[in-house]
Amino acid sequence: MTKKIAFSIIAAVMTLGLFSCDSDDESGSYAKSNVAITAFSLAENDDILTGLDSVYFSIDLKNACVYNVDSLPKGTDISRMIINISTSNASAAQLIISRKNASDTTINYFEHSTDSVDFSNGPITVRLTAADKLTTRDYRVSVNVHLSDPDSLFWNRLSRKYIPSTLDMTKQKTAQLNGTTYCLTTDGSEYCVMTTTDIHSNKWNILPIAYTFTPDIYSFAATSDILYVLDLDGNLYSSADAITWSECGQKWSHIYGGYETSLLGLQKDGNDYFTVTYPATQSTKIDADFPVSGTSQLLTFATKWSDKPQAIMIGGKTSDGRKLSNTWAYDGSTWAKINAHNPIQGLTDMTLLPYYTFDTNTKTWDTTKYPTLFAMFGRNEGGLVERTVYISRDQGMHWKKGDQSLQLPEYIPSMDKAQAFVVTETMHSRSLGDWESMPTPVLPRWWTIETPYQSRAITPVTEWETPFIYLFGGEDDANRTTLFMWRGVINRLTFKPQI
Repeated sequence: MTKKIAFSIIAAVMTLGLFSCDSDDESGSYAKSNVAITAFSLAENDDILTGLDSVYFSIDLKNACVYNVDSLPKGTDISRMIINISTSNASAAQLIISRKNASDTTINYFEHSTDSVDFSNGPITVRLTAADKLTTRDYRVSVNVHLSDPDSLFWNRLSRKYIPSTLDMTKQKTAQLNGTTYCLTTDGSEYCVMTTTDIHSNKWNILPIAYTFTPDIYSFAATSDILYVLDLDGNLYSSADAITWSECGQKWSHIYGGYETSLLGLQKDGNDYFTVTYPATQSTKIDADFPVSGTSQLLTFATKWSDKPQAIMIGGKTSDGRKLSNTWAYDGSTWAKINAHNPIQGLTDMTLLPYYTFDTNTKTWDTTKYPTLFAMFGRNEGGLVERTVYISRDQGMHWKKGDQSLQLPEYIPSMDKAQAFVVTETMHSRSLGDWESMPTPVLPRWWTIETPYQSRAITPVTEWETPFIYLFGGEDDANRTTLFMWRGVINRLTFKPQI
């Protein structure tokens, strides 16, 4: 593997640098060259973990430490590891192993190289003796294991905050426009809009609004340049700032969402429904399987198959009352049903968001990151809210139930009509700010104290970007609006990047 060759070269260069420091004492340089670990690996043992012998270990000769940068999966038994050590003609090698409530154990490695080693109590010491039998050097050897599943969608420590409002909120809808998040709420008679350019800071500004119409809260949406909302009679209004609203001269029955600068929606004419766009007018009669209400957020993204962006949505209800699980896509001119396999039952008001999942090759221990759609929540035919998380890696054509590590914790309520946004934030500390903490039995790796042995970086990484999910509002089984926004992340995305 290229990675291994590269770090072998680095180790060799560091070794030469270490030896050259003693150029004033030729015999001393020779002695120190005999106390270098030149290679380290774990022996194959499929009973513990497949591909154990392929786990890459970094050798830091300057700081005398050996460690696996990519931690082993959570729960890996490291109490009986057989290790392989290569040295540059050392005359002796001792393994000094710490034990709980007992004195250390010392193993003569050259005589008992197949003895198992217990790393469960922390790093061991490898003491090498040079050929002169006088010079020694101790190496700290660690086998790192994840404290939590790195690929789990973690909400526990990222928890929740109250949705911003000055009202005793009964409904809410949140939209984003040009980097600003707009949260529209009502108590049933009055309305409030609060904005922020930094959700994590939880610093919101209240806007001075006075509607001359009664907005349909759940129709609130944005294109790339304008905010839109319907009134209770279906009249369409637009605003650049959520303060001043103008009537558009259009009457719609549903808003799907924004596609670049165009708003996509639905008009009813008698018993027929037509998909429409605004401000440019495009009207097409729908077929019987097209949703007329209860659709998820509309997502827009670039694809490798087209020079135009594609917008997609999932779920909803047809004009004859059937609840759908279909994925519908829009390419700038045409709507099409695209899902080839979908285990999702018919649901309305699902939450759809773009995020990531990961696969790790246990032979090479390379991890691949995949752009992934997440679909969750929604109300079923029986009127109850579902909470299963489904994923698609091919932009909505095929769906499957997400692994257990991606499912929602029990303390996040089941809900429909929730909105999700992915916001990239700069990580530079382990602090969570003032986000309320929820109890959790195991802390994620990023919550632990950083040690010098957790990074292969030559230049220390002090900042890195992490995408967080922000989940707003929604209604529970009893149609009560939930009062919180939640913050979640795939654990792996919070790890300090390795160079």
